Amino acid sequence: MNKDDIQKSAIDLIFSINTAINNIRLYPPTSALIVTSVNRIHTAMAGMLKHSDTIEYGEAERSLLVQGEPLSEKDQVKLPILSFLKVMLGWKIRSLSFEKGVSNRELLSFIQIIGQNPDDLADDKNIRQQIKDYKITHIQVDEKIYVEKDSGQSIVAGMDISDEDIVKHILGDQPLTKEMLESLRSFATDPEWISRVFETGIKQLVEEEKGNSAHNVSEIFARMINAFETASEADKSEISKYLINSITEMDDDGLMTVLTQNLDEVFGENFLDILVKELDDSKFQMFIHRIEQMANTVTSEEECSQLQIVTNRQHASLMKNIKKVQFLSGSDPSHSECGDKSAFEKYTHRAGQLGNALNGILNCQAIISHERIMLDRMENTVENLLANEKYSTIVTLFGQMGHLLLNKDHEVRTAAAKLLYKIDEKFVVIGCLDERILLSQKLMEWIKHETVFSPEYEKILGQLEKLTRTLMEEHRFLDAEKILKAVNRVCCSGQGRDKEIRNAALKLLQSLATEDILTKMIESPGPDGAKNVNENIGCLVILGSVKIERLLDMLHDSQNLSERNRIIRAISEIGAPCVKPVAQRLRQNAPWFYIRNLTLLMGRIGSVSDLDLLDHLLKDKNPRIQREAVLAIQNIGGATAGIVLYKKLHTVDDEVKSTVVSVIGMLECKEAVSDLIEFLESKTPGRSKKMKTDFMIKTCEALGRIGEERAVPVLKRIIRTKGFLTKVYDPTVRTAAKEALNRIQAATGSAV
Repeated sequence: MNKDDIQKSAIDLIFSINTAINNIRLYPPTSALIVTSVNRIHTAMAGMLKHSDTIEYGEAERSLLVQGEPLSEKDQVKLPILSFLKVMLGWKIRSLSFEKGVSNRELLSFIQIIGQNPDDLADDKNIRQQIKDYKITHIQVDEKIYVEKDSGQSIVAGMDISDEDIVKHILGDQPLTKEMLESLRSFATDPEWISRVFETGIKQLVEEEKGNSAHNVSEIFARMINAFETASEADKSEISKYLINSITEMDDDGLMTVLTQNLDEVFGENFLDILVKELDDSKFQMFIHRIEQMANTVTSEEECSQLQIVTNRQHASLMKNIKKVQFLSGSDPSHSECGDKSAFEKYTHRAGQLGNALNGILNCQAIISHERIMLDRMENTVENLLANEKYSTIVTLFGQMGHLLLNKDHEVRTAAAKLLYKIDEKFVVIGCLDERILLSQKLMEWIKHETVFSPEYEKILGQLEKLTRTLMEEHRFLDAEKILKAVNRVCCSGQGRDKEIRNAALKLLQSLATEDILTKMIESPGPDGAKNVNENIGCLVILGSVKIERLLDMLHDSQNLSERNRIIRAISEIGAPCVKPVAQRLRQNAPWFYIRNLTLLMGRIGSVSDLDLLDHLLKDKNPRIQREAVLAIQNIGGATAGIVLYKKLHTVDDEVKSTVVSVIGMLECKEAVSDLIEFLESKTPGRSKKMKTDFMIKTCEALGRIGEERAVPVLKRIIRTKGFLTKVYDPTVRTAAKEALNRIQAATGSAV
């Protein structure tokens, strides 16, 4: 197995390690699933360690190295690699080595450790301590620090190690051997050498920042100080004294990088005190003059200066430095270690000078957030991914960075949305419809929550309109409906939302609710037949809500029962906004079938205030319209509804009376009891015996539902009559009367 084979196997091993980590978070260590996962890892490692002393993973600049070599761009963006790297970053692991002899027990213990959330643990529970506690000896953490090799130099050149090599050891991707580290100790006692290496490191950081490389500068500074302490065996305060001269002599970019860190936190809690107290006068005044010149340069050359932008994190650090210096300048003489009064006055004066100089930088800084810098770098990343046709990776990237669209800073939100807009434009040209749908989910969240109208907002709405049109043309109605719902939510967001935003969203819906689109959704179910009919109803409802009059026209004109049913369903789901247009049309002359459909709609979307209109329809000559009006009144319901029907009980067509009686019973209209009793005792309406029998059955049922004891005598007579010299009732009527009596007894609690 050669070097390339080992690296490939080590990459494949990451997938198994990820699986084990995920499983340990869900199942106990004794689970068969966990045991199997660990055995699989152990078997793979045993095979690899026959050909290599160690299996190594490293992290440098938030990228993964395997066996000391960086992975290809293609491998770096794979989800398992990103997941594994996230675990390493979460535990602050710079390097991870599995050595020959690693056992199943050690692997299981290690998986248990990194399966935890490091944020939930106490500070003393770092991973190295836990590995020690579990007695894991064949898995090493941070034994090596990786850096990137300089293309012009080797890491070791006859033990002649340059300052750049040392910096790379501290910052980069390649470990130094024990022999090389030992050779550093002879240099590390020289303060001038320490200052020179530190200055070289700052220059490298500045150059990489210009190239858009992401760094946690404070963390790197702290690592440099720790490295100097380890090599020189000096403490942090001594190292800090060595670095003071180096800091004052840096170029402007390097000096700005240092000043915008929390100096006491990085270099030791008394660093600023030492700087003010111990730097000789000429160097101190030159240092102050340098800072003042930097501020003046920013003010006078604002457009071209590279010093004018700091992140909000750097801004906070600069503020802390200023507050500390201001505290020093206001020190109590009784607590001073400066000796005589003149020394103390000199100390406080110098502290005041430094505070004023730092304030000068602070006051002229244009601050750009960390998120904005992240977005700028993402744009370059996206360009590279597009060039390499890594379309799914772009979607994954924004899946992780979608929170930027909801950032509290309007500029950050807009910049993130603008980047998504550019990506979507590229996807349109390429033809990546599925990727566009996934990205649109993020844009939908943005348009729903954005509060400031902008050209970008308008452009993105336009892009979403085009995507929705495409989706409907492709009969992908469920995907189209998600976008329409988001836009419709913006339209209905109320007066608290920017009026321009609501108008722009309404304009989008109106643009899509064209005659052609509405007609296609109503008439043409598409290649999947009934499936598409059901799927596109949501789109029809939303678009129809901005073209209600047109939907009602189409309901009038349609000759197809299925189409009319779809329109009725859509209008019913639109609801209250359709009440007024429907009521207006009910007052106009129209074909009976159209009036019947409008009446049906009024029953579904109307309210008690619309009962008068339906009452008027009970007078219509067409019994089909009367019956639909009765059912509509029933749907609206309420005490008033029962009274409306009761008053028309004697005037509606005989064909409709049974329906009216049934609804009166369902509505428990007590006012109708006397009339219902009279129908049973005297002339029963109906053109035929069957109609009369049906009417009497409905009347008995209605009396039973109403539950009034006044109905008991007549119901008893119906049950007991045998026919001689008395009115004879059909057996089905007598059965209905008996059931009604039982209901009244149950309702009143009295014997009948």
